[in-house]
Amino acid sequence: MVRNNLIKKGLVVSVILLFVSVSVIPSTGTNVVEKSSNVSFDGNTLYVGGV
Repeated sequence: MVRNNLIKKGLVVSVILLFVSVSVIPSTGTNVVEKSSNVSFDGNTLYVGGV
């Protein structure tokens, strides 16, 4: 009986660690590179969208 409880607790802890590691690793392994945009205005106006 005690052995079954120990196995269940170990399984629960490993599943929790699996979920935590799956959610942490992708967020720390990404590289965010922002591109700078050079905007020049030459006097022409472009309206995008509604009225």
